[in-house]
Amino acid sequence: MFYKAAAIARILYITKSKSIGVGSLKSFFGKKMRRGVEPPKFMKAAGKIIREIVKQLKSNGYVENYGTKGNNVTFGLVLTKQGRTELDKIASKVVKKQN
Repeated sequence: MFYKAAAIARILYITKSKSIGVGSLKSFFGKKMRRGVEPPKFMKAAGKIIREIVKQLKSNGYVENYGTKGNNVTFGLVLTKQGRTELDKIASKVVKKQN
């Protein structure tokens, strides 16, 4: 679970698009489903774990919603300034340990 949370934070950090939401993350983490005799078919990942991770990142203040359409619908997710600085600190520690 920690690996997926780190991967979600990394995707939000790297991407320049502000339209990434849970649906886009489901497609990103999806994979081919093996269907026996039939050829494999791409399937999206489950959304509950992704929604819970996004909720925890929001409660920690690392992620926030970008824009609203109404009826609690948002355009996407973005990292906050606090989230960016935290990920920068982690990245600098990793680079120092590699050298």
